[in-house]
Amino acid sequence: MTQESQTLKLKSGDVVLIATDGVTDAVGKEDDRIGVEKIYDFLKEHSKNLNGSIIQSLKKRFESHLTENPENDDITIITIKII
Repeated sequence: MTQESQTLKLKSGDVVLIATDGVTDAVGKEDDRIGVEKIYDFLKEHSKNLNGSIIQSLKKRFESHLTENPENDDITIITIKII
């Protein structure tokens, strides 16, 4: 397995979100996965309100995506705000 590395310059106010594959691989109603794109779209929609409640909002979105498919993988989301 090859690991890719990238360097980013972060500035005050930037937010970093780290999520395990249990979040991105979660399967919803129509056998669709949440995926990185849906998380990215969610963050773009909420970019003005990236505060302590972002994880709660993302958790609600995640739970609404899952219906009859219980998740069996770990679900971990970490946010870091640069001050």
